[in-house]
Amino acid sequence: MGQMMCALRSRTYHFLRRVYHALPMSDSTRRIAKKKFLKLMNREPVITPYGQWITENEPTEDALNMQKKHVFQTRPLISLVLPMTDMSADDFKELLHSIKAQTYESWELCIFNRNDTTNSEIANLCSSDQRIKYNHTSEDNMTGEYIGFLSYDDTLAPFALFEIVKAINEHQDIDFIYADEDKMNEHERYEPQFKPDFAPDTLRSTNYIGSFFVVSQAIANALTHEVAFAQDRYYELVLRVGEQASKVHHIAKILNHKRGNAHPSASPDPDSEAIQSHITKHLDLKSTVERTELDGVFNVVYEVIGNPKVSIVIPNKDHLELLKPCVDSILELTTYDNYEIVIVENNSVDEETFAYYRELELLPHIHVLRYPGTKFNYQKIINHGAKNCTGDYIMQLNNDTQILTPNWLELMLGFAQRSDVGVVGVKLYYPDMTIQHAGGIFVPGESFTEHIFVGIPKYAHGYMNRAFLIQNISWVTGACVLSRKEIYEQVGFMDEDYEIFYGDVDFCMKAKALGKTIIFHPFVELIHYEGKTRGNPLPPEKYRILQRDKDLFMSKWQKALEQGDPYYNPTIKKLWTYNSGTGML
Repeated sequence: MGQMMCALRSRTYHFLRRVYHALPMSDSTRRIAKKKFLKLMNREPVITPYGQWITENEPTEDALNMQKKHVFQTRPLISLVLPMTDMSADDFKELLHSIKAQTYESWELCIFNRNDTTNSEIANLCSSDQRIKYNHTSEDNMTGEYIGFLSYDDTLAPFALFEIVKAINEHQDIDFIYADEDKMNEHERYEPQFKPDFAPDTLRSTNYIGSFFVVSQAIANALTHEVAFAQDRYYELVLRVGEQASKVHHIAKILNHKRGNAHPSASPDPDSEAIQSHITKHLDLKSTVERTELDGVFNVVYEVIGNPKVSIVIPNKDHLELLKPCVDSILELTTYDNYEIVIVENNSVDEETFAYYRELELLPHIHVLRYPGTKFNYQKIINHGAKNCTGDYIMQLNNDTQILTPNWLELMLGFAQRSDVGVVGVKLYYPDMTIQHAGGIFVPGESFTEHIFVGIPKYAHGYMNRAFLIQNISWVTGACVLSRKEIYEQVGFMDEDYEIFYGDVDFCMKAKALGKTIIFHPFVELIHYEGKTRGNPLPPEKYRILQRDKDLFMSKWQKALEQGDPYYNPTIKKLWTYNSGTGML
């Protein structure tokens, strides 16, 4: 009975927690709601799915003892840097205990006290170990080959430094190392942050790396004292490190626990000026950095250079009930003026359709282009439109979409004009305003390609706020994507060997093979009326085509798929099996 009540309490807690995160509310309201929520639940230690995952995946005591005996070929000294501002002795004791418990013992702790006075209680604790240096404001005593940055609300896992040194031995040229983390209170560990590999645009949207990370001494020496040892400037510090590093390594293990009762020390700067200056300096583009409704999440808006022409290519066969609202939304809402609409007519039969075409062609910037083929092939239709349009940029747009964001072209152009960007995708909603697409990932298993956050409400933030982050992603759906025309030419346009499926994912893969990145832009929003048939099984013939196109894609990109998805942490999926239905993805 006790186990049954424990499980029931856990399920009830997680259900209410999902409701809590889905509700739109201000941050102050959310903090009040959280207090009442926890009081309502009368929280006690329970066996949570994450707790089960911890038990099954983290080192046992025997494994930790074996780590202590391990001899590394390269055994660097790790200098741990702790800027201390109004840090309590209790918090320091907890952090210090976790450092002393490390299975890798070649470390030193360098405390930089920004206050004029000495905290005698903390100073006494420091005197108990010669590896601890309470040196106030000077960094001269840091002697480590690698420098680790800490915050006062961090607590390291006992195997944290072991895993970092293991990575250094396996990848000797890495100069920036970070890991996954979670939160911790007196009862449990919770809210694991299973992070993607290094993703510069994701980092410019939010400090997903956090406050605990390790850099080479060369990187540390290039940082200014003001930033490197300031308690409240971790975001700026991480941005600077990201610009300096030549090889970044992500350890996909929980190495750090943030104390849940502490203030967020890794929060962004009080204003966005420092962030903006680093973004614009790094990319050499004019931009503004806007705050969003979420703490610590920013919207980077790049100024469009010049007045490039965008060709909006829309394949269509009849279905005026879809095409007309799509075209109307473009004409009524779009604030960018230099665009053309190219409707690629694909064997329509209804006279109403052709009457509508004649009406549209009276407008100077709308053209109807006849597709010469008789058999449907989405890639051939798009290529026909792309090769016969006059724009500098090509927008693929499904006829069953409806624009919601007036400055959609400006926002997408801002990213697409960057030389390192290959494809820009957007957030799509089903007609009921739940998410249909918020970026695409590769996952192990039968489906292997998945849309993120399918079915969660429009205002839900998603795991690690990723439904609201401009971010690097592995692929975006062709229902609405923007690329420079030269990208199409460089990759040989869309692969016409696909009949219906996977052509858009393949196009993203070809752009990535050129060294380009794929961008998901959550602040460009459209309705995708694919929802009208959502859930209906494919007819046998289309299912056969799906399997054929899938086999083609997997054979073509097998090596890339075997390397895994850099922007998707597979632990998320693994944990999801413990806690099915939590909306993690």
